Amino acid sequence: MTVNSVEYRTQDYLDWWQEWREGPDLPESPEEYIDWLLLSTEAKQMQLQDQPLYKKKVEVFLKVRALMLLKQESVSDKTQWPDEERLRQIYQTDYTPIWQLRTVTFQDRLQLDAFMAQLQNTDEVDTETIIAELPEQLGNAVLSSPVSERQAKLPQEISTLIKDKKDQQYSSPYLWNNTWQIIEIIGFSEGSDEDFTAQRDAIHHHYIKKQQSRLTAELLKELIEKYQVEIDENIINSITYDGVASEYADQIVLSFLSYKITATELHRVALKQYQSFSGYEANGVQFEKVIVRVLNDIISQNLTNAEALDRHYELKRPFKPTYDFYCNNRLIKELERKLIAPYLIVSEQEQRAAYQQRKKEFAEPELIKILRVETSDPDLALRLNEKLRQGVPFKTALLPLSPNGFNPEIQPLENYSASIQQRISSLAPGKSTMVEEDEGYVFIHFIQSEHQQFVSFDKVKDIFASQLKQQKFSQLRQDLIQKLRKLSTIEVNQQQWQRCLDQLKG
Repeated sequence: MTVNSVEYRTQDYLDWWQEWREGPDLPESPEEYIDWLLLSTEAKQMQLQDQPLYKKKVEVFLKVRALMLLKQESVSDKTQWPDEERLRQIYQTDYTPIWQLRTVTFQDRLQLDAFMAQLQNTDEVDTETIIAELPEQLGNAVLSSPVSERQAKLPQEISTLIKDKKDQQYSSPYLWNNTWQIIEIIGFSEGSDEDFTAQRDAIHHHYIKKQQSRLTAELLKELIEKYQVEIDENIINSITYDGVASEYADQIVLSFLSYKITATELHRVALKQYQSFSGYEANGVQFEKVIVRVLNDIISQNLTNAEALDRHYELKRPFKPTYDFYCNNRLIKELERKLIAPYLIVSEQEQRAAYQQRKKEFAEPELIKILRVETSDPDLALRLNEKLRQGVPFKTALLPLSPNGFNPEIQPLENYSASIQQRISSLAPGKSTMVEEDEGYVFIHFIQSEHQQFVSFDKVKDIFASQLKQQKFSQLRQDLIQKLRKLSTIEVNQQQWQRCLDQLKG
């Protein structure tokens, strides 16, 4: 098709439809696309692409989507999925053996030596028995509860102590927090098919995560070289929790591209993060490690942002059609904000008029006023109903069922069963009837319908304001489109359009 001497190909329409479509229905004509083109072109002629709000929206959209594409291209697409054999290898290496362990803690070296000596002189090794037999020497030795740990989950120092000791019961002694400890190896397992199946998803997840961490680190290393990141480690190493030496305060400690940060600024950011997470201090996290973390975050965030934009995904497929659509659609939003939004004023008079036209939609449920009594005795019900037929007044005839008098009920008709609703609807005020229900017999005297109530205007006026604004918006938008159409030359190649439809139908 051609619009104002600009030719649009089949692929242009298909790209637009991919972004525009909602639901499975196919378009009946290219009219929506033509309207969209006319509006976006008008916005460009008005130079609305220079509006600050438009620029900000597009900048944020591009930054977010470009980062996603950078991760996809540099990490996700390079991630290799493990086969079953590889998963089993990881299971055997990192998830087995499964150790059953407990720790024996001694307060000093003398206790340890006493335990080890007794161990040498005992044929049947039993930790509890050894401790019990030497109450004076081992009275305050501590024996922990048994724990089950996989090889990969053990701290490195513990793993080293028990590695290759499957046939032994105890590790070598080691010093820990001013106490001596040994690890008792209660047992171990080489794993099983059932355990592998149970751990398979976790193994798969950690394998992928480890790969992606490595790929992310490799990307960051490349970007540090590409963007010539400069770090003054001497000054950084001098920064402490208490502050920065005066001679370094204004020195640049990190710079790349247009980004620069001084030692004082870095200290302030790190201190804020350190104090924001009270657990850091409580858990003994060193302030220097927080500085390193802050530096890494700054470098990673800024470099990946820069690289994502530098790759210009918006200029090539598959992202280009999405980006072009977003930009043009945002231009239309700016056009609507400029030419239509100022005229979307709805007066209270208009809201009240709309309320009166649709007042029935906001009616409260119909209220009825009745007398009602019940009985489960069929013989009594027949006798009382016969009296009603003979014209005996309701209160007189039904007095046996309500000797203390009658209290009127006022409630919505819809609260009653279907059979009662139907019978009441057929009664005139002052008339009575009997209805047979599953539970028994119900006698009803219809007094009157209460005056119908409506939801007040004040409670629903915002609904009408919103609807009237939308109606005005739609009308003004259509008027603008019609005006643009009158000023435009539009030619649709029907054969090309049919080819579009054929491709959409698959």
